[in-house]
Amino acid sequence: MPGIPLAIYLSESSLLCWIVMAKKTRFVQQAILELNLKMSVSVINRVEQYHPDKKFDTVITRAFAGLSDIVELTAHLLSKNGVLLQ
Repeated sequence: MPGIPLAIYLSESSLLCWIVMAKKTRFVQQAILELNLKMSVSVINRVEQYHPDKKFDTVITRAFAGLSDIVELTAHLLSKNGVLLQ
């Protein structure tokens, strides 16, 4: 769960942790509560189905697809000068 260490390290930043599997989401939500990581949120959703009101400055992904697919699937999430980290 890379989102948990990032939320600890970047405690002043707003993080959205995406997880598709409900079982893992429950674990992350419990960790958020236990570690008092108020700036983190976990969501069950597929990346191509998620359309935020505000685009992100940075998107960090794990290898959920080939790099060209990841770039295509996450492009709608990035702000104008946003960065995709894989």
